[in-house]
Amino acid sequence: MNVTITGATGLIGTKLVAALKARGDTITVLSRNPGKAKDALDVEAAAWDPSAARLRPARSRAVTR
Repeated sequence: MNVTITGATGLIGTKLVAALKARGDTITVLSRNPGKAKDALDVEAAAWDPSAARLRPARSRAVTR
């Protein structure tokens, strides 16, 4: 299953990502700092500004595939 998560680098998010990866899911995280999230979690990450409530256009393809 393809799953998109916000808050993936937090206390609950890191455990959720680990459980979903163990289950075999494909995960994309939305993060203010996608490079850091990708390195920390070893998943695809897209830049997201929660105050703007939208994805940055150049990275939104990663979430819609």
